[in-house]
Amino acid sequence: MGDDESMILLRDVEIDFNNRSNITLIRNIESIHQRFEWDCGLCCIVSILRWLKRINNNCNKNENMEHIYQILNTKSIWSIDLSNVFSELGVNHKYYTNTIGVKIDYKEMQFYKNCWESDSLRVNNLFLKTMDLNPSNLQLVSSSNQLPIKYYIDHISKGLPIILLVDSCYLYCNICDIPSNNNNNNNNNNNNNNNNNNNNNNNNNNKNNNNKNNNNNNNNNNNNNNNNNNNNNNNNNNNNNNNNNNNNNNNNNNNNNNNNNISNVYDNENFNKNKYREEGDENDFCGHYIILVGYNYETKEIIYIDPSSKQRFCTITEKNIDNARMKSGTDLDSIFILNQP
Repeated sequence: MGDDESMILLRDVEIDFNNRSNITLIRNIESIHQRFEWDCGLCCIVSILRWLKRINNNCNKNENMEHIYQILNTKSIWSIDLSNVFSELGVNHKYYTNTIGVKIDYKEMQFYKNCWESDSLRVNNLFLKTMDLNPSNLQLVSSSNQLPIKYYIDHISKGLPIILLVDSCYLYCNICDIPSNNNNNNNNNNNNNNNNNNNNNNNNNNKNNNNKNNNNNNNNNNNNNNNNNNNNNNNNNNNNNNNNNNNNNNNNNNNNNNNNNISNVYDNENFNKNKYREEGDENDFCGHYIILVGYNYETKEIIYIDPSSKQRFCTITEKNIDNARMKSGTDLDSIFILNQP
């Protein structure tokens, strides 16, 4: 699994955790940084198991990851895989979903289709196994009667975490992530400002030309030549300014894109969440597992652990977490941990 260095306990973000009246937080769950595109669910499971001391915490995390990976026996991880690991290791939990088995509608989704045949067989068998051996671990919810966000907050407030499946294309952390819409607004503002400046320059040039014509009637020929020269110079200057402005805009756009490019928090740089957002269409889906560990009552924000982020904790608004967890492809999947250490 590589060096243990890649799965260190990550630093705290700047949140006033001392103000206990405003924040509920499960502090001692480790944030394990994912190393590949596929292992976010594996990281979440190991974080929970180490918190519950259900695996050997004296081993390094690589050994823990390898052990759980052997139980999973797949890199195409579904929520039922996670639930099955918890059942195998005696972790009391409740797996909420709106779909028993695989949903045939997902067959052509890019995220699912490459492993569809093998996944379908495994996932359906695991659901049958759960309904036969551990039916109380499984709870069906309907799309019209889904769990409200308050239900999640109440569970977290009891000191119990939740593993949540989201569409990472819509997962916007208030600390480390900036939606690309802000860039568009900034670009529009820059363009508007440049247009206003160009218009002002043109108006000033026209006024100057008129003044020159009025003041220099006796030297029409010279003035015409001068005006032409001035106009040419002004046009050249304006063109240069426009080119400079365009270059600046391009540089700003590149800088914005670089700032929003968070591929540096992935060990596998082939996955770029922002690029996926910008290039994808409305049918795209990118499944991602996170752990809900707290709530800020003052700011109305969920506090969570994201295996793809270098932050110790991330925060998100209730509206945005609802948007990310309810996208087509998630099946409203969530796993409520019912044990405490």
